[in-house]
Amino acid sequence: MEQRDGLYEQRAQLCALLAHPLRLQILDELRRGAACVYHLWQMTGRSQPVISQHLRRLREAGIVVAERHGSRVFYGLAPRPDLDALLNDLLGPQAEDRYIPPQACGGCLPTVEPISETKRR
Repeated sequence: MEQRDGLYEQRAQLCALLAHPLRLQILDELRRGAACVYHLWQMTGRSQPVISQHLRRLREAGIVVAERHGSRVFYGLAPRPDLDALLNDLLGPQAEDRYIPPQACGGCLPTVEPISETKRR
């Protein structure tokens, strides 16, 4: 019974983490590909400290991974098929019409390959 209680606790924590609209927006962007804070700031209109705070919570929960390229840190979704399915259920298919590639945001370098595929898959 304690094992099931632990599962319920984990699921409740995940639900609480996903219950914030900005975190869902960030995750919606990251399921399209890795991005830096500047890109997420451009896409959401929120300040860099606010974006960084939410990314920290997502990273601590194991939902987001970070990879440094020079002075810039790129964030991407952690390799979790359960999360991919959940985000698809919550957010629907990815809306490509509003997607701005990270290199087009002005904050990311076009030559950088963010978040290695080994971390993503």
